[in-house]
Amino acid sequence: MFELVATICATIAIYAALRAVLEKNILLKLPFINVMNFAVAGVVALILPHPLTIIATIAYFVGATLEANAIASTLSRLAPEVIP
Repeated sequence: MFELVATICATIAIYAALRAVLEKNILLKLPFINVMNFAVAGVVALILPHPLTIIATIAYFVGATLEANAIASTLSRLAPEVIP
């Protein structure tokens, strides 16, 4: 069962990565980058179910979330007329 869920998460991560690379608009890339980060954290946690891996996954997930929030905050200050 974990293999199926990990495969689904990996497929979502690959799709999000491709969409982020192919998207021209920077503001539209951010949701795909967020989805990719969350899917990668899920895949790591599912593939390697060890306590240290879970801790590393949590650290990656928190770091990716903080990074996404920092990028969104910076973009909202740079282009307030673009972001509603």
